[in-house]
Amino acid sequence: MNSRASRDDTGSGLSYRGARPADLQAVLQLLVRCDVLESGEPATSREDVQYEWSLLQPEQDVRLAFDRVPALVGYAAVFPWAGMRRYEMRVDPAWRESALPRGLWEWCEEHARSLPALESDVAGGATVTYLSHVDWQGAQIAEAAGFQAERMHLNFRARLDQGIPSAHWPKGVTVREFNPGEDDPGIHRLIEESFNRPGRQPVSFEAWKSFMLRADILDPSLWFLAVGGSRLVGACLCFQYPEEGWVRQLGVSPEWQGRGIGEALLRHAFLAFWRRGYTNVGLSVASDNPKARGFYERQGMRCLRQYVEYVRRGEAANPG
Repeated sequence: MNSRASRDDTGSGLSYRGARPADLQAVLQLLVRCDVLESGEPATSREDVQYEWSLLQPEQDVRLAFDRVPALVGYAAVFPWAGMRRYEMRVDPAWRESALPRGLWEWCEEHARSLPALESDVAGGATVTYLSHVDWQGAQIAEAAGFQAERMHLNFRARLDQGIPSAHWPKGVTVREFNPGEDDPGIHRLIEESFNRPGRQPVSFEAWKSFMLRADILDPSLWFLAVGGSRLVGACLCFQYPEEGWVRQLGVSPEWQGRGIGEALLRHAFLAFWRRGYTNVGLSVASDNPKARGFYERQGMRCLRQYVEYVRRGEAANPG
């Protein structure tokens, strides 16, 4: 795609171009403005944007829209995501009811068609996007393009204080930290076994590794492994962001579930974050995993925001 700046032909005075490293802060500020509109508080970090840009070529795969000031008012990107293409489209609150959202979406469709096929296409070339449950404009555009809402992703948060209960480990179970390069395959197997449920797509070791073992944010001392005898039976894989601690994945081997290992791992993580000065810990749960949702609610966590996962599986883009 041509990444040179271009003018909007609708008379709105917008101009467009690809992204440059110097745009990162302006992009983050736009995404945070959208977060605040949708849920009342920020949900995007600088590290999130940097990671997503590491998956693509920002000059070609990102579309920025500027008003006359010029100020950044629109952001779109197309990048690989778990064997699929993912569209990211965010628009400044003041421009949501303009033609800009549809224009950015159409750019995503056109740009995606120009990209080579992914080596690990899921369902013959699926495309996914995640929209806030209050983003009705985005939902209308996605549905008109043939996307279907498949599930919700619920973001939970726990408020940390001095009253964090101690972790109680079942007899014969101990906890230790992660040894990079040694524990990777075993943790991946455990996560896949514990996350397995009808309709869930397996995640390859390479895809999991590229997503989880990011050198820019990985801290092995925040990956907690539960061991029964010499066997890995549970894992709580955490990351720290400036605003809050984050539990990315928590799983317990199926035959060891129901013994309190998950609760002990979560409490152990809460205490570790509290000792580092954090007052909040968050995580995300898919709506098709009600067992996990109930577990986190019983631990005192509450849902703060919801995202709808829209997917189009192996279908040509609908220009209308």
